Amino acid sequence: MKRNAIEKLIGWKQGGYRKPLFLSGIRGCGKTYLAMDFAKSFFEGILYLNFEQKNAKSEALLSGLSKFHTLDAMTAYIYRLFDVPPEYRRNFLVVLDEVCDEKVLWNFLLAVAEEPDDSCVLVISSRMPALSGAINHITLYPLTFDEFLVAAGQEWYSEVIKGHFQTRHRIPGIVHEELVDRFDDYLCTGGMPAAVNEYLCFEATDNLPELHQGYLGHVLYDIRKHHEEGEALKMRQVLEVLPAQLAKENQKFQYRLIRKGATGALYEDAISALCQEHFICLCRKQGKEAMFKIFPADIGFLYALSSRGIYDKTENRVFRRQLLDCYVMQTLAACGYQAKFWESPSQARIDFLIDQNGCQIPIEVKTAENARSKSVGVYRAEHEIPYSIKISYHNFDFSDGVRTIPYYAIFCL
Repeated sequence: MKRNAIEKLIGWKQGGYRKPLFLSGIRGCGKTYLAMDFAKSFFEGILYLNFEQKNAKSEALLSGLSKFHTLDAMTAYIYRLFDVPPEYRRNFLVVLDEVCDEKVLWNFLLAVAEEPDDSCVLVISSRMPALSGAINHITLYPLTFDEFLVAAGQEWYSEVIKGHFQTRHRIPGIVHEELVDRFDDYLCTGGMPAAVNEYLCFEATDNLPELHQGYLGHVLYDIRKHHEEGEALKMRQVLEVLPAQLAKENQKFQYRLIRKGATGALYEDAISALCQEHFICLCRKQGKEAMFKIFPADIGFLYALSSRGIYDKTENRVFRRQLLDCYVMQTLAACGYQAKFWESPSQARIDFLIDQNGCQIPIEVKTAENARSKSVGVYRAEHEIPYSIKISYHNFDFSDGVRTIPYYAIFCL
């Protein structure tokens, strides 16, 4: 499965100097696959060490870390330890997987992360605390719809979407309907690679609910493994109430839905940990960061948390809205946006705001045929904006300062 993030990895390799690259993302989103695909395509040799799977040589590396003060010194030791031939060393990649729990190694890598050197080291971790802005860091997300099309061997659809997004011209009706159908296929699977692969290999959805539940099981296992019992309980409670939170007309996260007397102070650390481990995405309120909406990191998690089967066009309206909102947030995050939402004192609401060229562009998500809304007018009266975006099942359009974008084209933003 070709991932868009491969271009960032290539840019890192081709840079004038290199610093270690940190690659994070939720477990199962394809980090290791991406790293190995990158290594095989652009390096003469690769050394892969997974620190969840201990062996004598990884232990030897950990025990020798105290001797090193630079990344070059560590990689020179690795070359000797693993008998890497000298002719490969000029174009050699060291991949260190799931390192966050190895505190000595993690602290060493952070200490040398801002210093340029001649070594190529790629650091992978599902759990990634906040990093300095000077550190090379890429977050990998579940597959976006264009990546889903590429995986299905339909990359030309992706190119058609990109072209019409740029020109703002409508896609021919028959192609538009085909893309809507493909998008509904994506809504069945979500973006986790194993679910996408299952669907594409068998062209059937029978096993998808089991796969979605399996992913959720891995998430809950990781929570139990890496956190104390009390903190793990709070993290599970936050996840369990997400369907009920997102089903409300006002989707702001409300602690009282967890239990009576719950407060932000009690659950702040749990929510922060879920964010650091990429289980959830936060959409904060513009001008009031303490208020936020929480979305699962992938559509499949929403299915599993809701104990629902695959998407059906006849699905009830409330769950359909949850699913589409989750998809929009998931895609905006993958595109690099820190989306926010907006509310007025008069209860006008904008679903998402994104920063484009210094302007906060309002995005409304529409599920009904009647896609008119007064909220954008209220927002426009208070803020100077070049245009607003309306996301729906309708074809491309631009009129009266409103840009209509089909669901299947959000990855172009």
